Amino acid sequence: MHMGTGVMLDTLRPGLPKTDAVLLRLQLIGRMQATTLNNESVLPLGRKTRGLLAILALSGRRPVLRSKLAELLWSRRSEEQARASLRQEIHRLLEALSPIGTDIITVERHTLALKPALTSVDAERIRNANANQAESLPPIDGILLDELTGTDPALDQWLDQERTRLREHAIGLFETMLRRQRDTRGMLAAARQLLLLDGLHEGAWRAQIQGLLAQGETGLAFQSAQRCASAFAARNAVEPGPETRLLLSELLRGNGAANSYPAADSHPSVAGASSLDGAASAPMSVPTSSGDQPDGPASHGASLDASSQQPARFGEGFNRLRRTTVQGLPFVAVLPLLDLNDSAAFSTIAQGLADDLVSGLVQYGGVKLLQGSELQESLAEGRDDAVLRRNFGLDYILDGTLQRTGGRIRVILRLTDIRQYGQIVWAQRFDLPEGDVLTLQDMITTRVLAQLPWEIMLVESRRLHHRPAAELDSHGLVMRAVSYILRIDRIQNDHACALLRQSIELDGNHPLAHMIMSLACLVRFMQRWDDPAVMASRVDAETSAVLERDSTINGGLTMSGLIRSEVHDEPEAALILLERALAAHPSAAAGWAAMAFAQVRLGRLDEAEQNFHHYKTLFPTHPMEVMLDQPSIMIPLLQGRFEDAARIGAVLVEMRPGFAPNLVPYLATLGHLGRVAEAERIRTRLQTMLPADGIASLVHGAGLRVTEHRQRLEDGLRLAGISLSLSVPGEPAGPLGVARRAG
Repeated sequence: MHMGTGVMLDTLRPGLPKTDAVLLRLQLIGRMQATTLNNESVLPLGRKTRGLLAILALSGRRPVLRSKLAELLWSRRSEEQARASLRQEIHRLLEALSPIGTDIITVERHTLALKPALTSVDAERIRNANANQAESLPPIDGILLDELTGTDPALDQWLDQERTRLREHAIGLFETMLRRQRDTRGMLAAARQLLLLDGLHEGAWRAQIQGLLAQGETGLAFQSAQRCASAFAARNAVEPGPETRLLLSELLRGNGAANSYPAADSHPSVAGASSLDGAASAPMSVPTSSGDQPDGPASHGASLDASSQQPARFGEGFNRLRRTTVQGLPFVAVLPLLDLNDSAAFSTIAQGLADDLVSGLVQYGGVKLLQGSELQESLAEGRDDAVLRRNFGLDYILDGTLQRTGGRIRVILRLTDIRQYGQIVWAQRFDLPEGDVLTLQDMITTRVLAQLPWEIMLVESRRLHHRPAAELDSHGLVMRAVSYILRIDRIQNDHACALLRQSIELDGNHPLAHMIMSLACLVRFMQRWDDPAVMASRVDAETSAVLERDSTINGGLTMSGLIRSEVHDEPEAALILLERALAAHPSAAAGWAAMAFAQVRLGRLDEAEQNFHHYKTLFPTHPMEVMLDQPSIMIPLLQGRFEDAARIGAVLVEMRPGFAPNLVPYLATLGHLGRVAEAERIRTRLQTMLPADGIASLVHGAGLRVTEHRQRLEDGLRLAGISLSLSVPGEPAGPLGVARRAG
């Protein structure tokens, strides 16, 4: 559910006197935060530790049984193991909160509880608010504990219930607030909150549009009607009810007479027309534009019962905009950068960067691009995002600035979602020494193209995450599946695969659907969730489908190279594919990481380290970094730099404790260092996740060609309590129990 990041008790805002009784402020909506009176962060590092704190915070300050906590956070472990893990996390939580200087948590033999007098929780204000207090709540536009999703299946289920409870309560508050409002300002405030919680709330859309008309803001009302039509269009087959469609149609057909709406406080039916409970509302007076009469006998200002109109009567304006947005792929315009120095030389760079970005995004294949004379003509009259949205159906605009100062060039790029009031969803700044123009363009373009397609995909994934699958088109199903895959959880991956199968059934020629399906299958293979031979065949089939449908798509050859290396243990063949892929798409950050994977197998560690560094330079926080960062621990381990490997491994394992391929090199590292306790913890986790043959398959899958490297990995694992004899790659049995491919 979407909830705002700024919700906090009024008495707990910055600047509190030190005498205030509340010592810990918890923000669970949006990005999780835990701060003291001095604004010092005491947020624990681990996801399980944060989950423990969140459960206590959302339990109404009532004691929570240890057995319940263990069940929510370690549902896939035995009761004894879960209780042992809970004791360890309690210790970590108390240690993280120790800077507060007093006990915030009451720890009993069987229960834990937050002390109510000493702590405040943002979600509580919403839960405890009544309709009279709703107006004082800040905008609610974040997701409750989104970063904890995927920590454990039981916790996911519990979080879904908590989000639903909080969302339903909040919607009820603001629906009541909207019913009671008779002034325009209050109506608009309630409508805004409702639309943050439910983007298809028809009563809220009508109240917002009518409130803006009552204020004389015809242009803003028109934009609001466009956003409403776009919101419903994104659901493909879903359309608003007759009354909403009638209102939208009148505005989208022509808004010349829109100013004839009466003021809200003199027309109670404006608020009353918001049928918040879905009941039919009273007929309303609908003005039409002179010169663009509707297809019926009604004249300007006539009283119309929306339910009695023929479809053609209220469909034209709505469907005209709907057709521009229902195609699935996000629509992007790349604008020339603004030269703040206003120099001819830099104007050339600004246009050149825009052209390079357009060329790169065309090859990505996951967006539609607006370019050509129509865009230039529209911009010649001055930029107006509402006009761009109305005329072209745009979703995103990529623009930025270019400035020279002190012998350096600063470029700032930003991606704006014009469907969401011009919200900036991605931004990047580049500070580079002044030099060759083409070199600068190439450097910036490569980094932007490495990140931007993924960032757009993540924004679209978050936007569609809570929508029912039945309401999504083929591309929407793919976008929704992405968020599930990134959690590296078997149940979530099952959900992703189901969505992707539906997407392919709707449009079997959508290359991105096959690309993301191949990624989902690769994760399953690396985790040994299914038979490796079956998953190897599935990965091959999906990757072949990508290349058959569009051999130019960015990522198809990269995925093929990674599969050759990690699934079929053919690093030499993988490098040939990857070199070809990177020659065509040097911005493919995952391609450089895949090169490092193959070179680690071949023992070319220095080259692997260079390519891995290039990958991290292009995209430091790649969404798949938990999987792609494995060479960062393998390289120092095989070089004998165990302290470096342990430091990196600890971070990777903390980020995704359930990703088995990272546990193996980390466990070997701990064995070499003699860290018995930590090695036992990681070994137990690995053995809980995988059966013995699964661990053996995973270890053998390393495919190390250099004898010294195989021995180093084997020795480390043996010292950590796992004895396996690593086979030499190429032996008949195969390194992964998968038959090697001929050729």
